[in-house]
Amino acid sequence: MSGREDTSVSTAPPYGAFLPEGADPLLRPVLPLPAVRDLGRLFRVRITLAVAASTVLGALLARPVYDFSTVAVALGVALLAAGCSAVNQAQEYATDALMPRTANRPVPAGRCSPRGAGLAGAGAILLSLPVLFWAGGPLLVFVGAGIVAVYNGLYTPLKKHTAFALLVGASVGALPPAVGWLAAGGGFPQPFPVMLYGAFFLWQVPHFRLRAERDREEYRRAGLPVLAAVRFRLPGIFSAPALWEYALMLTLMLLAGMFMVHASLRVCAFGAAISIPLGRCLPGTCAARVVDGGMAFAMALVLADRLLY
Repeated sequence: MSGREDTSVSTAPPYGAFLPEGADPLLRPVLPLPAVRDLGRLFRVRITLAVAASTVLGALLARPVYDFSTVAVALGVALLAAGCSAVNQAQEYATDALMPRTANRPVPAGRCSPRGAGLAGAGAILLSLPVLFWAGGPLLVFVGAGIVAVYNGLYTPLKKHTAFALLVGASVGALPPAVGWLAAGGGFPQPFPVMLYGAFFLWQVPHFRLRAERDREEYRRAGLPVLAAVRFRLPGIFSAPALWEYALMLTLMLLAGMFMVHASLRVCAFGAAISIPLGRCLPGTCAARVVDGGMAFAMALVLADRLLY
């Protein structure tokens, strides 16, 4: 397999739609700390809730009982995700100011200083650690600290240099279900949690790659490398992204075939898995929705099978 990265940077001036004409987005005055209304944007509440939901999924698959420990681990992971997001925005405010999609975030828009965003993020991370300890002991604290180290210490700076940083981000982005599994007393490594982690890891790549392709020009303007099309030098038209999606499809089908009990739910899970590579026939935004929808539906079916067993 051969690959290349598109690292060319446009010479277009920085984007400044949220500033007076001619103003530099990095020179506006800033407030020291985020206002309450901006905490939701710093903590990216919708993403944080999705991460918490995937943690609950892992916990219920390990032990299908929704109790206080399930709430505790979901809260701990949500605080951790929110903190990582705020620290990430403190790290990347200069890049965010150059892209329309992110230019109105609190730090590049001047509603909060990078230090204030970093302090808010650090506070959420520190608060998450005793909650994780309460939910599952020192192992979860160690895993949480590792997520912060990899996401904010490795992935965030690395993405400015290589598009393959996406794989580093995916390695920790796939961990919340495993954290929920461990908090509920599930053993590790076992075939089921390993395959569950593999499915979430494989899903993260097309989830973010399709959006990066949609915003390719913004990424170029901000100087972020974008993964170009990669093709195998073999007969046929199979691209590396397509093969990655086939791997996700097969992983979901194996997960359903090996561990689901109810035949009707298993067949539906197969259908959800098959829909993922078929989404490549649709435009970029629609393809991303098919990938996300297929993954979400397959996981819902796996959970329903577990709860009904």
